[in-house]
Amino acid sequence: MSEADHLVPLLEHPNRQVIAQVLPGGRACGRRLPLTHEETAIAQSAMSAARRQFGASPAGIAPWLPRAVWAKIAAEGVE
Repeated sequence: MSEADHLVPLLEHPNRQVIAQVLPGGRACGRRLPLTHEETAIAQSAMSAARRQFGASPAGIAPWLPRAVWAKIAAEGVE
């Protein structure tokens, strides 16, 4: 199983009723892990920091370069 890449608010989760019984006061789920309000804030903060760090890395920038080049070419009218 891979790590969660986003959190699902409990109100949008398909199994929200069962999760609410297991974890009263739950706010979100990351894959199969229900989270309280405080845990949700910590997890969201950690995921945001990881996205910023990865986005600034060569591996995070590489997929955007070809798109940027093609957008510039298209904006200049070259097809």
